[in-house]
Amino acid sequence: MQIGGCWFDTAKRQLVGRTDGQVLSLTDDEFNVLDLLVTCQNKVVSRQALLSVLEQHENPELELIDIIHKLKSFLGDKYAPLLETVADQGYMLHSKLKHNSSSLTDSPNQAMSILLYSLLTAVILVMVFWLYSEVDTPKNIEGYYTHQVNLQSGELIPVHVYPVPRIAGRKDREGQVSFFIDQLKQCNRVSWDEVSVSFSGDDSMFNILLLKRVAGVPQYENIKVFATDVNISFINPAWLEKAGVCER
Repeated sequence: MQIGGCWFDTAKRQLVGRTDGQVLSLTDDEFNVLDLLVTCQNKVVSRQALLSVLEQHENPELELIDIIHKLKSFLGDKYAPLLETVADQGYMLHSKLKHNSSSLTDSPNQAMSILLYSLLTAVILVMVFWLYSEVDTPKNIEGYYTHQVNLQSGELIPVHVYPVPRIAGRKDREGQVSFFIDQLKQCNRVSWDEVSVSFSGDDSMFNILLLKRVAGVPQYENIKVFATDVNISFINPAWLEKAGVCER
C-alpha cells in the first residue's frame, strides 16, 4: 500500500521510499501501530487502541510518541502531515494530503500560519495569570517570562514560561520549571527555535510547545505530559531526546 511517497510492504514489514529506495525495517511495535492506522485509514485511532498493540514497555505512552515521530520523519516533510495528531484523542492516517490545513494538532511537520500562532498565543495569555519564578534573570513580558537557556554546545534557546493561576495547596510550579530547565541545559543542542512550557490549572498536565521557522513558516510540535500534582521528576535528558525536544 502506498503512503505518500513510500510503499508499505506488509509482507516484508518495511516502509520503502518510492523515489530514493530508502528502506525502513519496522520493529514489531512500529509495524503493529502502522498496520492499525492503515486499517483505520481516514479515521481517528485512539491512543488506547494503539497502546494495546504495543509490547510491554516501562513507558508505553512515550514509546508510542517515539514511533509516531519516527514514522513521520521517514515520510519526510512533504508527506508527514498524512499522519495527524488529533488532540486528546489519538492519531489519524490520511489517504491524501489536506491542503490549506491549519489544524493545531498536526505535528511536528504541519505548518501553522503566523496569524493562527498569534491567536493561540493571545488565547493563552488571556486565560492565564502571572506566574512568579525563581529561575535566573527571567525576562518579564506581559504575563509570562522568557529564560535564555545555555545548552552544552554553547547555543542559547529561549524558553517561554506561561503563567497559570496559583491554587492553594498546590506544589511549587516554579521549582518544577527550574527542574525542566536544568534538564534542558544538559542537551547538546535543540533543533527548535523556541520552547514554551505551561501547567494546566489543575496541575494534571505539563505542556511543551516547540516552535521553529522554516523559510519563515512556523512549524511546531506539541507534547502533553500528564503529570500527577506537578510531578515531572521523570523528565531527564534521555527522555527529552526520545521525545524529540533535544539532541545529545
